[in-house]
Amino acid sequence: MKTLTRSFTVHRAAAVTLGALLSLGGAAHAEDVEAGPIANNTAAAARCPGVCEGRNMRWTGAWTTTVPGRMSVCNCAAAAPAPAPAPAATLPVAGTWSWFNRTTVTLNADGTGRATNNFTARWRVLDAAARRVEINWNNGQYVDTLTLSEDGRSISGTNQNGLRVSGTKR
Repeated sequence: MKTLTRSFTVHRAAAVTLGALLSLGGAAHAEDVEAGPIANNTAAAARCPGVCEGRNMRWTGAWTTTVPGRMSVCNCAAAAPAPAPAPAATLPVAGTWSWFNRTTVTLNADGTGRATNNFTARWRVLDAAARRVEINWNNGQYVDTLTLSEDGRSISGTNQNGLRVSGTKR
C-alpha cells in the first residue's frame, strides 16, 4: 500500500481499513476503485481525487498497484457533506488568489472554487464580524480555516492538520 502521508507498506486489506480510519475517524465506508496504472505518489495525487470524485466520494490518500504497469486502485471514502455556500455580499472572498503552494485559486461568488492543481472547493463565511472563512477542498480532503485581512487582499490561517495556509488576491 502506498500513501502520500505515510511511507510504509502494509497488507492491502489492512491498509484500506487503516486509510479509512485515519482519514475519516472510522465512521465511513471506504472502497478501492480502479484507476489504471499509477507509477508513484505524485501520479496518485494527480489521478485519485478525480477517480473518487467521479463516484461522489473522496480520496483517503491511500492507493496501491494491483497489476504492475497496468492497474492501480485508489482508496475512496464516502464524501463528507460540503458546507453550504456563503452569500457573496458577506465578505469579499470571491476572486482570483495566488495561493501559498504556488497554485492559482479561483473562488466564485456562489461559494464554489477551483485551483490550478485541479482541487475543487466549497467556501463559506464562518463569522463575518471576525472575517473568518472556511474552504473545504475536495469534499473534505483539506479544510482550511482562514481570516480575511481588513483590506480583503490577503487571507491566512491553518488547515485541519495545523499547517499554515495563505493567499494573496490578484
